[in-house]
Parts: sequence; C-alpha cells; structure tokens
Amino acid sequence: MKKNIFSNNSQISIGVLGGTFDPVHNGHLALANAAKESGLISELWFLPNPLPPHKSLQSNSASVEDRLAMLKLITEESFYKVSDYEITHEGGHYTYETLSGLEHLYPEYRFCFIIGADSLFQIETWKKPEAILPGRKLLAAVRGDHDYADIIRQIEFLNRKYNSEICGIRMNSIDVSSTEIRERAAKGESLKGLVPSLVEDYIRKRGLYR
Repeated sequence: MKKNIFSNNSQISIGVLGGTFDPVHNGHLALANAAKESGLISELWFLPNPLPPHKSLQSNSASVEDRLAMLKLITEESFYKVSDYEITHEGGHYTYETLSGLEHLYPEYRFCFIIGADSLFQIETWKKPEAILPGRKLLAAVRGDHDYADIIRQIEFLNRKYNSEICGIRMNSIDVSSTEIRERAAKGESLKGLVPSLVEDYIRKRGLYR
C-alpha cells in the first residue's frame, strides 16, 4: 500500500494510540508495532481513557490505576510511552478535544492519531470529524483480511474532502478482544497468546476481572 510520507520539518512526530486498554493485549501491541515499523513516527504514546464518551466500562473492569500500570509494564522500550493526559484532564475526551489539547500542551510535537482501518468508514460519524481531520496526519492499520482497494478509495476520499493526510499501514491480523480476556481471567483460565506475560502475571496477582 502506498504511504503518505510526512513532510520534512523540525518537529517530532508522535503517534497517539488511544483506548481503555482494559486490559492492554496483543492486538493493541500489533497495532503499535505496525505504526513503529511504518517509519512515520518518532515515538508512540499509549493514551488510556478513564471513561470513553461513547461507551461505558464493564462492572468488572480494572481501575484506571491498574490499566495504567499494565501499560507501563509493556512500555519499557524508549520508543513507547504512556501518557496520562486523558486521566488528568477533565472533559469528555472526544478525539477532537484530546488532539487539540495535546497540540496546545506540546506545540513542539506533531501528533498523528492511530486508528484501525475499520474506523476510516466510521470517522465521519464521530464527534466533530471536521475538527479531527483537516490538516492532520492519521495512520490507519490495514489487516490482511481487509479489501485494500476499498481502503485506498476511502483514504483518498477523506484526504480530498478534509485536506487530511491519512496513511495506510499494514499490520498482522490478531483475533483477540478485551471482553474475551476479561471472561477468561474471571474463570481463572490461561491468557497465554492474548496478553504479554507481564500483563497476565499482573492480572493474576491483582485478582483483576474476578
């Protein structure tokens, strides 16, 4: 898939990967690694959300402190960092609010929002897409089971309509969900292959999702 290369400038490009991370799992890491391997960002920040505006947390969800701790376990490599911006800043944490807030707080950086390719067909239903897309860079991760032609057409459509700079990046398909992990953890079943071993150990020791 053709990549849209960032224009040369003195700013560091920061990839932003948001979510509840309840818990962080191997699917999240596959997406993060795809963004890293694209060569289009200098760092990647995981951005845990305490309570997304579009959904509610489950009754057995981990606390935001535990979710933050699990992320920190798997971000020891300098390329990956954890930002507590959405935890420490009040507001609804819609994507347009978060990006504007980060840009105001860190004017020396260029922020690049990371999404799954499926979101390309939903993003116009998000809160204020006209405040998200124009002039911004986004990375859309495309799995092997996606229709590349449809993805390319949608990227080109959004870039023309909003003057955005969306880039498709390839990632490995990993069939894993946070819901499945929480259900398995509640039953005391193995989480091998679903989450990093450090995260599984943390879940066991803390008795999360029981």
